[in-house]
Amino acid sequence: MIVGFDGVVTQGLGRFTLGATVSVLRGTNLTRDEALLGMPADRLELSAGVDLGSWGVLRDVTAETSVDLVREQDRFPTRLDEDGVTVIPVDYVEPPEGYALLGFDLGGEIAMGPSVMRVSLSVDNLLDTRYRDYLSRYRYFALDPGRNGVRRLALPFGA
Repeated sequence: MIVGFDGVVTQGLGRFTLGATVSVLRGTNLTRDEALLGMPADRLELSAGVDLGSWGVLRDVTAETSVDLVREQDRFPTRLDEDGVTVIPVDYVEPPEGYALLGFDLGGEIAMGPSVMRVSLSVDNLLDTRYRDYLSRYRYFALDPGRNGVRRLALPFGA
């Protein structure tokens, strides 16, 4: 049986926007009465943005910061040995610790005649936090990505 909840709340306050996204999922093998393998850890993302108006040729400039909070997964399948001691299956290791990631995004639009070009700069994991995501297949031997910057340029296509 799998039961879950995803929720998003955003609130505009003039030029400012606050938001929260939550995701919780529980899975249980009813035959064995144990947690299912591969269920994501609980997540909460908090964000705050501001509309900065126009800067020279850029219009509708926005800046947003966010923090992603991921809990350590504490529901995973285990077995009891003959002495009643909890044992984690051989092909599986205990989940990694929870983590928090800080992100930042700055973007705006440039008018190109009747069309608009969107430009932005995003940085994920701004503080270069060392972490391993529970659902990553690489978590057994590698860290997840460190600081990551992305430049975007979205050009209008078609008429």
